Amino acid sequence: MGGGIMVFDYQKQCITLLHNRDNWDERSDQNGGVWILVSKEGKFACLVDSCLHDDDDNRVSVVYKASNGPSYLPVAYVEGKHTPESFAEWIETGMSFENFTQDDPDPRELTYAYELIVGDLSTSTVFHISKPVASERVIHTRRVPFGVHTLSLSGLDNRTSLKDTRLRTLFEEHIGSYENGVASLEEFTQKVLGDRVETVPGDKMSSIFVEKKDYHGKKRYGFLKKKERYGTSSSTALVVKRVLEITEETAVPVLEGTFYELHRSRGRKFAFEIDA
Repeated sequence: MGGGIMVFDYQKQCITLLHNRDNWDERSDQNGGVWILVSKEGKFACLVDSCLHDDDDNRVSVVYKASNGPSYLPVAYVEGKHTPESFAEWIETGMSFENFTQDDPDPRELTYAYELIVGDLSTSTVFHISKPVASERVIHTRRVPFGVHTLSLSGLDNRTSLKDTRLRTLFEEHIGSYENGVASLEEFTQKVLGDRVETVPGDKMSSIFVEKKDYHGKKRYGFLKKKERYGTSSSTALVVKRVLEITEETAVPVLEGTFYELHRSRGRKFAFEIDA
């Protein structure tokens, strides 16, 4: 099972998130969509989905173009007017929603599994939306409490997944060094997301940083099956806080954040501040 993995520490008006995105090498720079998104109002969304891996999975009966995969959901939530709770309710019940075009499929009908987090730092509210089985329309939602959480195609906080458990352990071991200024965001990210220990010996998919060769493609989907690299294509860190900027006359809510991404072919880091 592919698609990536993430861990995040969600506190009141603050989130620290680390995310590994897995992909086929030939598709790494070709897929559209958004997996991590934050707005100036403090709304954010984070996605793990199976569409990058499942084109070689028998569970998939229909292949949607990338723009119609689950990666349109973070944009729809962040750019829309819904709260985390009402957005989760829409996904679960299929209520009409003004932010979706006719070209976008019903999220319950997507033939991919996905795990989605939607939140709002201004209200300290986060919801988890889960479509665990690609071929079924069943959606589960629940409110996420403060604290450290993992998210993968195994679900939210899956304690039976050795990979998810190791990710949480590494995050909790190293976040103190970052918060205390001992380690930089890059060092913190690489110590956690760069871990290559196989939690199931012999299974390359069981490490946090995935690196393997596998067969990609099926003739029935219009492309030949061949062997290529499947693995972690990018590691991302996002730290966002909602703070009050005090002046002599007013107190203005502002988002302060740092973004870091290490791609197989490049790396980038920047800090940002957004008036809320």
